Amino acid sequence: MQSNYKEGMEFPVVEMFYSIQGEGKFAGVPSVFIRLAGCTRQCPFCDTDFKEVKEVVTLGEMKERLKKYRGINVVWTGGEPLLHWETIKNLASVGGKYQDWHIETNGDLLTSDELYVELSYNINYLVVSPKCLSVAKRVHADLVVSKRRKLFTFDIKVATDLGKVTSELLPYATMIMPLTFDDEQKTQELKARVVEYALKHNLRYTPRLHVDIWGFKTKGV
Repeated sequence: MQSNYKEGMEFPVVEMFYSIQGEGKFAGVPSVFIRLAGCTRQCPFCDTDFKEVKEVVTLGEMKERLKKYRGINVVWTGGEPLLHWETIKNLASVGGKYQDWHIETNGDLLTSDELYVELSYNINYLVVSPKCLSVAKRVHADLVVSKRRKLFTFDIKVATDLGKVTSELLPYATMIMPLTFDDEQKTQELKARVVEYALKHNLRYTPRLHVDIWGFKTKGV
């Protein structure tokens, strides 16, 4: 099904649902989540189903669907939603941007000034969750160091256990989030340590409200 959709004109949707934003600056805000298929990586620790396209939605259909959520955040996520930036951008051009638009990306495709400028015209909040050191360094240089690209609200989010997992990325974060384990006590202990780290390094701490409310394995919330 994914191979049949028209690049730039249709969305390969894995899931679309309405819930509260669980993470980041807008935690707790009612939001529409649109998860698009495909990714630039195959991370062994990934807990997200981004491969199976449940439906192909045209620009016009998506525009009409989003109208009923007027005034609510729309969160484009994946996988890697910037694989479908042309389609998202085209939706804005046909009058589809009724809400604040947020993009959650791993940063792999944030490599050009042109893309940053286009994002500045079309989105309100960019959350980058880098998966490797080279991307973390590049995005930090672009968004934190360079004055040329302070065009929208952003965060560089690192999910961490403050140990083996992503510790090398922490110097480039603006926001940190504790990993979640099946062991509730272990998770709670890590939350406290991550808060202490955030305070020490003047970083934003983000919870995972959807996990706190519905649990670690519940999808579509």
